[in-house]
Amino acid sequence: RESTMPGENVKERRQFERVGKTCPVWFFGEHESEVKARTLNIGEGGLLCRIQEDEVPWHVGDFVHMRLNVPRETPNTYYLESVETDGRVIRFEIPNDNDGHLMALAFHPRLDLGEL
Repeated sequence: RESTMPGENVKERRQFERVGKTCPVWFFGEHESEVKARTLNIGEGGLLCRIQEDEVPWHVGDFVHMRLNVPRETPNTYYLESVETDGRVIRFEIPNDNDGHLMALAFHPRLDLGEL
């Protein structure tokens, strides 16, 4: 029997590749005010972000509307493309540095982000 390392099957669960790009993201809930965060990684299936708020106004399973500024570049240009979409909260984590909260979301529907 082969041994498995912790987290070894995470890649199998994840359907879409994630890229370690950071970009600003703003969340809008039904009754909450805007919450700003920063992505740690992003892919067509979802994102992981760091929120500095003391209390995050959502729970796992909640749907939230968001606006992302996705970095785009060509050999001669760099710009941020504004993208609006909805997502479902998948999980929360407290990072090892205890700096805010980490929140993972799945895009609904899946986003076609093209080349990141």
